Amino acid sequence: MGKGILEAIETLNPEIYIELHSYSRENLEKLAGRDRMERIGIPAYSILKAGVLLGSVSPWVRKKIFSKRSSLSLF
Repeated sequence: MGKGILEAIETLNPEIYIELHSYSRENLEKLAGRDRMERIGIPAYSILKAGVLLGSVSPWVRKKIFSKRSSLSLF
């Protein structure tokens, strides 16, 4: 599914890119753990409140697909 998303981004060239996800509470440490960047190469989500996480898209997508001026969010 990720390949199709990347193709759509390249074709549509959006100014804003947002992804929404849900997660299980038992995965909170995997998602928001401080060592996430070292473990899988993706920055950890920040815990906002009441189980809501905020993060960034993967560094690879950010560098290869978007310019530095693009707005990128991952919830």
